[in-house]
Amino acid sequence: MSGTRAAFFVVAATTVLAGPARAQFCGPAADPCVVNANTVVPGGTVVDLKTRAFVVASGVTITVQGTGNGSFTLTAGDVTFRDGARLIAGGVNGTGGNVSIKASGAVVMQANSRIEVTGGAAGSVTMVAASAK
Repeated sequence: MSGTRAAFFVVAATTVLAGPARAQFCGPAADPCVVNANTVVPGGTVVDLKTRAFVVASGVTITVQGTGNGSFTLTAGDVTFRDGARLIAGGVNGTGGNVSIKASGAVVMQANSRIEVTGGAAGSVTMVAASAK
Protein backbone atom coordinates (compact mmCIF):
# COMPACT_ATOMS: atom_id res chain seq x y z
CA MET A 1 0.00 0.00 0.00
CA SER A 2 1.82 2.97 -1.30
CA GLY A 3 1.54 6.17 0.75
CA THR A 4 -0.14 4.43 3.67
CA ARG A 5 1.37 4.28 7.09
CA ALA A 6 0.44 1.71 9.63
CA ALA A 7 0.58 2.56 13.27
CA PHE A 8 1.06 -0.09 15.88
CA PHE A 9 0.33 0.48 19.51
CA VAL A 10 1.60 -1.77 22.21
CA VAL A 11 -0.36 -1.77 25.40
CA ALA A 12 1.55 -2.84 28.45
CA ALA A 13 -0.48 -4.35 31.22
CA THR A 14 0.60 -4.16 34.80
CA THR A 15 -0.45 -6.90 37.13
CA VAL A 16 -1.10 -5.83 40.68
CA LEU A 17 -0.28 -8.65 43.03
CA ALA A 18 -1.52 -8.98 46.55
CA GLY A 19 1.10 -7.81 48.98
CA PRO A 20 1.96 -4.94 51.28
CA ALA A 21 0.42 -1.59 50.57
CA ARG A 22 2.90 1.09 49.52
CA ALA A 23 2.27 4.45 51.11
CA GLN A 24 3.24 7.60 49.24
CA PHE A 25 3.74 10.32 51.83
CA CYS A 26 5.93 12.52 49.62
CA GLY A 27 7.57 12.74 46.22
CA PRO A 28 10.16 10.16 45.19
CA ALA A 29 13.09 12.54 45.80
CA ALA A 30 11.81 14.51 48.83
CA ASP A 31 14.40 14.54 51.60
CA PRO A 32 13.17 14.85 54.23
CA CYS A 33 9.84 13.19 53.55
CA VAL A 34 7.50 15.20 55.77
CA VAL A 35 3.98 14.10 56.72
CA ASN A 36 2.19 17.42 57.28
CA ALA A 37 -1.42 16.25 57.58
CA ASN A 38 -3.33 13.54 59.40
CA THR A 39 -3.16 10.43 57.24
CA VAL A 40 -4.88 7.04 57.19
CA VAL A 41 -3.02 4.11 55.61
CA PRO A 42 -4.09 0.48 55.16
CA GLY A 43 -2.72 -2.24 57.40
CA GLY A 44 0.31 -3.88 55.84
CA THR A 45 1.72 -0.55 54.65
CA VAL A 46 5.43 -0.53 53.81
CA VAL A 47 7.34 2.74 53.43
CA ASP A 48 10.88 2.33 52.11
CA LEU A 49 12.73 5.63 51.84
CA LYS A 50 16.18 4.00 51.79
CA THR A 51 18.36 6.62 53.53
CA ARG A 52 16.04 9.63 53.13
CA ALA A 53 14.75 11.20 56.35
CA PHE A 54 11.14 10.74 57.52
CA VAL A 55 9.42 13.40 59.65
CA VAL A 56 5.93 13.42 61.15
CA ALA A 57 5.05 17.07 61.78
CA SER A 58 3.88 18.41 65.14
CA GLY A 59 0.38 17.29 66.09
CA VAL A 60 -0.01 15.04 63.02
CA THR A 61 -1.40 11.51 63.36
CA ILE A 62 -0.77 8.58 61.03
CA THR A 63 -3.49 5.96 61.58
CA VAL A 64 -2.97 2.40 60.35
CA GLN A 65 -6.28 0.76 59.46
CA GLY A 66 -7.18 -2.57 61.00
CA THR A 67 -6.79 -4.51 57.78
CA GLY A 68 -4.47 -7.44 57.17
CA ASN A 69 -2.53 -7.63 60.41
CA GLY A 70 -2.69 -3.87 61.05
CA SER A 71 1.05 -3.54 60.50
CA PHE A 72 3.19 -0.58 59.44
CA THR A 73 6.82 -0.90 58.31
CA LEU A 74 9.18 2.03 57.75
CA THR A 75 12.77 2.06 56.49
CA ALA A 76 14.48 5.47 56.41
CA GLY A 77 17.58 7.45 57.35
CA ASP A 78 16.68 9.65 60.32
CA VAL A 79 13.12 9.27 61.69
CA THR A 80 11.60 12.14 63.67
CA PHE A 81 8.24 12.38 65.40
CA ARG A 82 7.82 16.09 66.23
CA ASP A 83 5.99 17.36 69.33
CA GLY A 84 2.62 15.62 69.63
CA ALA A 85 3.03 13.47 66.49
CA ARG A 86 1.45 10.02 66.69
CA LEU A 87 1.46 6.72 64.84
CA ILE A 88 -1.56 4.62 65.79
CA ALA A 89 -1.79 0.96 64.74
CA GLY A 90 -4.90 -0.39 66.45
CA GLY A 91 -4.57 -3.80 64.84
CA VAL A 92 -7.34 -6.30 64.17
CA ASN A 93 -9.58 -8.66 66.13
CA GLY A 94 -8.71 -7.12 69.49
CA THR A 95 -4.94 -7.42 69.04
CA GLY A 96 -2.88 -4.25 68.60
CA GLY A 97 -0.98 -3.70 65.38
CA ASN A 98 2.70 -4.19 64.68
CA VAL A 99 5.01 -1.28 63.93
CA SER A 100 8.54 -1.80 62.63
CA ILE A 101 10.94 1.11 62.15
CA LYS A 102 14.43 0.64 60.76
CA ALA A 103 16.54 3.81 60.69
CA SER A 104 20.08 4.00 59.37
CA GLY A 105 20.34 7.26 61.37
CA ALA A 106 18.61 8.42 64.55
CA VAL A 107 15.07 7.92 65.80
CA VAL A 108 13.85 11.05 67.59
CA MET A 109 10.65 11.08 69.62
CA GLN A 110 9.98 14.68 70.67
CA ALA A 111 7.79 15.66 73.63
CA ASN A 112 4.27 14.21 73.64
CA SER A 113 4.92 12.09 70.51
CA ARG A 114 4.04 8.42 70.65
CA ILE A 115 3.49 5.15 68.84
CA GLU A 116 0.36 3.27 69.91
CA VAL A 117 -0.27 -0.43 69.29
CA THR A 118 -3.01 -0.93 71.84
CA GLY A 119 -5.86 -3.38 71.63
CA GLY A 120 -7.41 -6.05 73.85
CA ALA A 121 -3.94 -7.60 73.59
CA ALA A 122 -0.96 -5.35 72.92
CA GLY A 123 0.72 -5.28 69.54
CA SER A 124 4.45 -4.73 69.09
CA VAL A 125 6.85 -1.92 68.28
CA THR A 126 10.28 -2.81 66.92
CA MET A 127 12.86 -0.09 66.33
CA VAL A 128 16.34 -0.58 64.97
CA ALA A 129 18.39 2.60 64.71
CA ALA A 130 21.98 3.80 64.64
CA SER A 131 21.04 6.11 67.55
CA ALA A 132 18.01 7.34 69.48
CA LYS A 133 17.15 10.64 71.13
